[in-house]
Amino acid sequence: MAETLRFALNRGQWLALVLVALIFGPLLPGLFWALAPALDGTVWLGLWSDAQWPQALRATLVFSFFGSAMALALAMLLASWHYPGTLWHTLQRRLPLLLALPHAAFAVGLFFLLAPSGWLARGVAQLVGWVSPPDWITVQDPYGLSLALAHRP
Repeated sequence: MAETLRFALNRGQWLALVLVALIFGPLLPGLFWALAPALDGTVWLGLWSDAQWPQALRATLVFSFFGSAMALALAMLLASWHYPGTLWHTLQRRLPLLLALPHAAFAVGLFFLLAPSGWLARGVAQLVGWVSPPDWITVQDPYGLSLALAHRP
């Protein structure tokens, strides 16, 4: 972003700087109010003395490791299976489209697919005759495994 601003200012295009100030200027007070509690020591002491802190830390570590390991394994498998071939070139051409997919939209779509009352369960319910959604833990599971499945680094 700094290079873009430098280029715009070198060309005498002050409009870019004004537009950036108009967009990001109103966000600065909110940023201050959001980050101010991080500087307060009592907030940190309250966090560390909370009974849910160890479970939350464990879930975060499991989610981070499991999600990253799955992404690495999938990338290594795709690269090792398809590297010198036409499918590899197709994947390489479509990679920018996959990376442009917003993470939140992907997560919401995956939730709508895998939730106990989601599209997948509704399709299976017709086949097996379920009357109510199954009691699956898909969100807020203790180890964050569902979050790791939806994680896209």
